[in-house]
Formats: sequence, C-alpha cells, structure tokens
Amino acid sequence: MTVEFLDNMMEFWPRTIIPHVVLVNGGCPIKISHRFISKRIDLKENRGFCLTLNEGLKEVAPDSDYIFFVGNDSFPTSSNWLLNLIELKERTGAWMVCPANDNPGMKIHWAKYTRSLEDHWEADFYPSIAWLMPQDKFHRIGFLDNRFTGTGMYADNDYCMRIRQQNGLIVVSKNILLRHLCSAEGKVLGTQSRDMDVCKKIYEEKWGVKML
Repeated sequence: MTVEFLDNMMEFWPRTIIPHVVLVNGGCPIKISHRFISKRIDLKENRGFCLTLNEGLKEVAPDSDYIFFVGNDSFPTSSNWLLNLIELKERTGAWMVCPANDNPGMKIHWAKYTRSLEDHWEADFYPSIAWLMPQDKFHRIGFLDNRFTGTGMYADNDYCMRIRQQNGLIVVSKNILLRHLCSAEGKVLGTQSRDMDVCKKIYEEKWGVKML
C-alpha cells in the first residue's frame, strides 16, 4: 500500500518540484524501497504510531512550505490529490487540510462537520491521521502527543483540539477521498480494544471531557 501511495504521488507531482519524502518503518521486517523516498528511518521495534510518526516529522526539511503526514492505513485515492489539497489550503487559509474519509464507518462524521460549503467542510475534528499543514502552523502546534500509545487512538482528536485551541481552521475536502483501513495495525496485532481504552482515558484526563 505504501508503494502504491508513492506511485500515485509520482504520477501527478510536477516534475520540476522534488518533495522531501520521509518514510519511517516502525519495526516491520519488510523493507520498502522506492525512488521517491528522500530519507528512510528503520526503527528496530514498533514504538507505537505517534512515536513512529514523530521520528519522521523531526526530519522534515526546514525549507518545506507544507507538511503532509499520513499513517500506513490511509491512502488518498483521488488523482492529483496532493496538489488539490495545497490549492484548497491556499484558498481557505486553513491550518489543516484533509481528504474526506470514505470508510463506511467514518462517513457518519460528514454530518457532524460544523459548516458545509461548496467543495469542503469546516470541521472541529477529523477522524484519521492524514492531513496537510503549512510548515509554520505545524511548528506552532508541534508533534503528536506520545502519550497516545500503540496504534495512536485519539491522537487525531487531540491534535485537532490543539489547533482549535489556537482558533486554527480545519478543512475537509468533499472531492479528495481517502481510503482508510481503520486501525489495520491494531486489528492485526489484536491491540485495538486495549489501545482504545488506554488512549481514551488519556484524552479524557487531558481535556477534561467524557467520551462516549
């Protein structure tokens, strides 16, 4: 799936612009290679989703205009998706721009977004870690919270809360779709329920809320 993701990215990316792609392997014995990868980090063990993703975010090129970070269970399926996300960000001035999550179990969130416009929603929360941010806004918010262990349940809720805390706008495209396997790693490892319970408690205590 990661190779398919990079192939899709190569097909539509302008030949005159070279993106800085950081691939972090969280302890998987399979070593993926692709000519679009600028830097790869092979961790010796699975340290959990947030810790793994943060290792990659530390390596973002300092002159980058945007950061797009995504887990290995999410894949934008629309053609030209990345350039369209950048265009949507420029048009809306959003701090976070996301493709729509087309997983049937996640479509329920579409009705919960706070404002519906012609080609996008404005939202307080986006239920999947696959989003684009301007470099300066990313540095204002910072890395993912490493306390959300394992498969990173509630890390997306937490990050969106941190953006909204600073009155940042979160935008979800209606036209750029995301295939999301919904915690594929947790299902394979059998840790999904445990991760959900642990991270839910961390989130509730951090933000003083009670989740259903």
